[in-house]
Formats: sequence, structure tokens, C-alpha cells
Amino acid sequence: MAEISARLCGISGEEQIVHDLLSFELDRDIDAPCDGLRITFLCAEAPFETDSITVFIDGEKVFFGYCDMQRVTAHKNGFEVFIYARSSASLLIDNEAKAITYNSPCVEMLYFNEAKRFGFKNELPNLYCNKEYAVSKGVSCYAAINSFLQTLASKRVYVNAENELYIPDGRGEIALDGEKIIRQSLCINRAKPIEKIDYKIDGDASYIRHYESEFARERKICRSRKVNIASIPPWQREYTLGKMMKSSFSDYCKAEITIEGIRSYKLYDSLKLRSFPFGSTDGFRLCKITLTQNENGAETALVFAKDFDLKEVTYVAE
Repeated sequence: MAEISARLCGISGEEQIVHDLLSFELDRDIDAPCDGLRITFLCAEAPFETDSITVFIDGEKVFFGYCDMQRVTAHKNGFEVFIYARSSASLLIDNEAKAITYNSPCVEMLYFNEAKRFGFKNELPNLYCNKEYAVSKGVSCYAAINSFLQTLASKRVYVNAENELYIPDGRGEIALDGEKIIRQSLCINRAKPIEKIDYKIDGDASYIRHYESEFARERKICRSRKVNIASIPPWQREYTLGKMMKSSFSDYCKAEITIEGIRSYKLYDSLKLRSFPFGSTDGFRLCKITLTQNENGAETALVFAKDFDLKEVTYVAE
């Protein structure tokens, strides 16, 4: 099994290195800005209150974050400690951005205002636009940066264990033919996909504008939504509709593959598996990875979502 260790830092500067974990679980998901960590271990003395935690697998730093919950259970010979922590991106999620309207903003400007003060490093492309970009009251620091980048480049922002803001390139391949596969499954979920969005903008009395997916229609999906996007700046409207449509297909076709042992793969990288029992692996990209190690062994659970051309069209009709 992998050699996993955790460095705990307390609120008063205490430090403890834990090597013998009873259980370990690390989750990464493209829909979650923060990684989630769960560990359990034994200690002889009552532990200090944990502030931050760093995890290493075979010497490689794979997680840095902050403790959300620490539960200590007293036993006859010591204490059992459970910790749940989120990665450092939680600072950007838990803090509110300044409500402001930017004129011709760039990524560097948003990073400077919303992330630099927390100690994050900027590895994002410095995109910009010559329009207004409004950050509303109640929006998190993360959402202020992420929404801007998603609008311009359709990419999500992530934070790695080195506190760097970055965008995964998705250019790698995850070759699993040499791995010991424990189980495989394929799930088609038709409960969420949308075929048509009826919408209206400034001056429209009714929902006379339509954003449709020919891909959904080909699969006999009949589900529509009505939205008023008049309050959204014109340059962000097509992105808003496209995101709504694409998000509805996020769970449409997913392959789940669990392999023996702890492996580290990058989100968005593509699946390569000649022995895939469900046909071609083309279009499958890693959307979730869960690393687990306990007394029963170690495994890596991978979830791949398939990309589709949704064949979107727009038109106006009463």
C-alpha cells in the first residue's frame, strides 16, 4: 500500500506528523472547487485543535487545506481522531468578494483583489475583456474569479496543493490497461438533460427566443426550461444559456472504474482502455477521483464523463 502521512498544524503553532492512518480518503471533483479529505488515526494523548493539514503520498505533496471538523473519541489506551478538511480553495469559497463593477477587467486584476491577500499564487492565463463585469453582493471570492474565466474561456478555476490558481489543460491520457481493475460500470442518466431553453431579454413580452439542442432531440429527450436573462449583460447571455444546457448533460453518460492501489491522475484527462467493455473510450474525461486506503486495502475510484456535441441552435419564434 502507499505510504501516506499527514502534517497537522494547530491554532497555537503546534505540529504533529501522523504516519499510521487508520483510514484515508481524498476526493477531487470537477464540480467542487475544494478537494475533500477524511482521515482517522490514533494518538496516545489528547490532540490539539487542528488548523491546517498537509498530506503526502509516497513523499509527494497531494493536499493542503484547513480543518472543518475534528472529532476525538476517548478509548482505554488513547484517543481516536477523525478529521474532515477542505483544500485551501475553501478560503476563496468562504469569503465574500467586494461588490464592484469592473470596466475592461483582466484576470490579474480579479486575482489581485480577491485571492492574493490569502497567499495564493496566480498561474491563470491573463485574459481580459473590454466590457463591464459586475460582481454582485454575496458572491464569493472564488465565484468572482471563476465566473469571469468561465465566461471568457469556458474553463473552471482550481487550486492545487501549492496554493496555485490554475486551469487544467486536459491534454493527458489515463491509460488503465496495465492496472488491476476491480469493477467497471456505465450509467446513462436521462433525468436531467434539457432539450430546449425558452428565454426572453429586454423588451420581450414573452419567451419568444429559443436555445435548443439537436443532440437532445435525437435522443428523444423532451424537457424545457423558461428563463428571463434580461438582467444579464448581453456579452454574457450566450455563455449563460450554454452553461445551463451543458450542465444539464453533466451526468448524462458516465463510466465508473475502480482500480487497485493509490494512483494520482489529473482531472479532465482522457480515458484510454482497450479492454473497455462498453465500446469506445473516445470523449470520456476524468471528472472525479477518490483515493481510499484503510485496513481493507487501497483503491482509486475514477469517474469519467463523456463529452458530446450538443448541436445547439438559437432562433426566434412566437
